[in-house]
Amino acid sequence: MLLYGSELWGLYQSVSIENVHVYACKRFLNVNLSSCNDAVLGDLGRFPLYLTAQKRCIKYWLRILNLPNYRNVRKCYDMLKFYDSNGQRNWVSMIRENLYLNGFGYVWECQNVNNIDVFLVKYVERIRNQHFQQWHSRCIENRKLCFYANYKTLFTVEKYVTCINLDKFRKSLAKFRSSSHCLMIEVGRYYNIDRELRHCPYCECITEDDIHFLLICPLYTSLRTRYISRMYYDVPSIENFNMLMSSQNEVVLRNLACFIYYAFEERKCFTEIFN
Repeated sequence: MLLYGSELWGLYQSVSIENVHVYACKRFLNVNLSSCNDAVLGDLGRFPLYLTAQKRCIKYWLRILNLPNYRNVRKCYDMLKFYDSNGQRNWVSMIRENLYLNGFGYVWECQNVNNIDVFLVKYVERIRNQHFQQWHSRCIENRKLCFYANYKTLFTVEKYVTCINLDKFRKSLAKFRSSSHCLMIEVGRYYNIDRELRHCPYCECITEDDIHFLLICPLYTSLRTRYISRMYYDVPSIENFNMLMSSQNEVVLRNLACFIYYAFEERKCFTEIFN
């Protein structure tokens, strides 16, 4: 419904439509609306809707090319193409620019493809690959997602989305992955506390980041022993952290989500007592 008629307007990027799409994804994961868009869309493997709209435009253009010259739609297209060649920008101009931008200028010059279905597969693959590169670059540059960018290397639906049935556990893992949590590494950002001074409330002199919370902090030792394999926390490291967070094992993911949920509950109790 959001893309109704996008064959004609789909080469424009609609901010309103993308906002609705992102909002729906956040409601599905039940995370905060302030959660990072790139992390939410990445975990759900959701490409922006404008990529689908672009495909529809190109597909519609190819259908027009196959129409006989006496059809009114084809006559309109030929007229727009003539205006474009004379410097008057219109829908045809955007089709031409899009094809050249994505490396398919030769298709525009030929005004034809041998196999529409094969071409559309190549086109979609090209624009999705470009989006993935841009998405990954944004994740690397975003300090909130510095850990996420290391273990999230494929733009696909994460296993935990489908294998964790209880919403409270799935929500906890989703929020942790997107840095939408109350650890000092994140909270300190809002109070302009230097990164190296965002100390764990229990350990006091160690930065409370994702790795410390998950694999190191003594406050959660009993929970860690219960829910996480020793192979991950015996020798805490960024490699073990990434391996745990990127696991595709359903049992590991369920236990990880349980640990995160109960550990944050324990942290909440601890901070309430000592504040």
